[in-house]
Amino acid sequence: MLKQFLFGILFILFSFISCPAQNIDIDSRLFPLSPAERIRFMNGYMEENNLVNSDKFDSFLQGLQKFAEQQNDQLLLSHVQYNIQGKPIFYEKNIQKKIELIKKLQQEYQERNDMFHVGDCLVAIGQTQFGNGQYALAFENLLAADEIFKKIGYKNVPMMSKYLHDFALDYFFFQDYQKAILYMKESIKLPKYNNNLDIQRYNTLGSTYLKLGRLDNAYHYFNIAYKKAKIYKDTVWIGIIADNKGETLYEKGEYQKALGYFLENENNFTGTQHSTALNLTKTYLKLGNTKKATEYLLLARKLFPKSQSDVFGNQQVMEREKQDYYHVNRQYYLALDDYKTAFLYADSLHTVEKALDRKYNALVVGKATDQLKLLQSKMELQIHEKEKRIKNIIIISLIVIFILGTGVFLFISKNKKKLNLQKQLLLSSQLEITEQNLKLSELKLDGFKKRIQEKRQLIENMKQQLASATNVNNDIIFQLQQSTILTEEDWQNFKLLFEQVHSDFLMQLKEKYPQLSLAETRFLCLAKLNFSRKEMASALGVSTQSIHTNWYRIRKKLELSESATVEDLIKTI
Repeated sequence: MLKQFLFGILFILFSFISCPAQNIDIDSRLFPLSPAERIRFMNGYMEENNLVNSDKFDSFLQGLQKFAEQQNDQLLLSHVQYNIQGKPIFYEKNIQKKIELIKKLQQEYQERNDMFHVGDCLVAIGQTQFGNGQYALAFENLLAADEIFKKIGYKNVPMMSKYLHDFALDYFFFQDYQKAILYMKESIKLPKYNNNLDIQRYNTLGSTYLKLGRLDNAYHYFNIAYKKAKIYKDTVWIGIIADNKGETLYEKGEYQKALGYFLENENNFTGTQHSTALNLTKTYLKLGNTKKATEYLLLARKLFPKSQSDVFGNQQVMEREKQDYYHVNRQYYLALDDYKTAFLYADSLHTVEKALDRKYNALVVGKATDQLKLLQSKMELQIHEKEKRIKNIIIISLIVIFILGTGVFLFISKNKKKLNLQKQLLLSSQLEITEQNLKLSELKLDGFKKRIQEKRQLIENMKQQLASATNVNNDIIFQLQQSTILTEEDWQNFKLLFEQVHSDFLMQLKEKYPQLSLAETRFLCLAKLNFSRKEMASALGVSTQSIHTNWYRIRKKLELSESATVEDLIKTI
């Protein structure tokens, strides 16, 4: 799903670069448009024809300036002059130098009180920083731009639908799907920027709802995007969205309908060949057509893409491709009752999921830490400045206390309230970050438990196969004996997540019952998560009898009665 979504973004970017400039009469196309529509046309035409990197850029801007002057279009004229003044920014390759140039331009427009172009500069800075991995700074500038645009009024900002679209994509990247939906719904209320982005904003809404498991909403927005792609006759987007509609129907269990959309995208094969082949594989498996499933799985292996870049976004796509590939292979070999091969793919899937978790968690933690540092730094600076001003005011006030006594008192009280409010904002931000991290940890812990349950089921299936086999495969027996799911590395990851969700449990357990062994501690942690005895045995790679023995030893060490249950013990910790 993420692969199709990011492919759509890359397609748009490359389409801007690849389209050659066309010799058309710009004036005739601008004349019937409103001032806001002219600005959208200007920016879109520059992007689609890659004018910035052509020798026609200067003449294009000069022609627009002449047209704006003739039509007395002050809005268009100001935007043309803004682009002329900002030309050095387009050609600067160094990221930090580019940002400094934009900040200089921002300051000039701040002095002119031209807040629309101040906001545009903040968006440019934020998106440049986002592309450079400076996520906390990026969001700070993007949110500052959003505040400016809100004051101006979204409907009064010609490029607002694109800005909101970009904000939504940034939040989507960080899996903050609620905010992505919020910004994208604001975007669709406004006039489209161009046909491509008009399709994409509805597709993004569908993708976001699909990530949240709200399948009816996802299908609704995919359907709108699909109809728009048909109207605009955009075959690339028709293929991408057909795949997305098929994915939604698959998740709803409507496999025959899903197959129709996957087959439609097969005819387009617009850069999503690998994922489409995997989708067809898993759908044919659900429909019981193993022959067709085999055909498309072989095709998926042949089409598996190679990484083109070390950029995290591209690497993320590759990891998702691997995840889907291993997941479908696992389903395929389970359907063939080849549990040994299915087990190997389940292990590979687990490895990829851990790699994705590490990368995403590092990004989220880094962004949250940077945001907190920025906020603390700003709050400390503001508090220091406020306190310094208050001290100066107090000194002056003592001199003229008989005149300004009452006024000074009110002023100081007001500033103290502001300081308290800012301190509360800092505490609130810290609490919000803590809550976000807790929610993330809970989701990861649930996923951890789910993977263990799936792996346990796979091992049970393998055991059943061994029980009915005439010729016992010693390799499979050895593999089963070594199939400890909760390895030492897994246990450390599990422990980290567990402590974040149940912060005091392990500490209190150690303080109250220091005599418990590591195995007994693990047993109680799994019990805290409502693992069954079979699930514990599978997770720890031991027999069910060993789990019973663990509980027996715990009862003896803690001098519990025979009627005591592990649930009773957990409640006391």
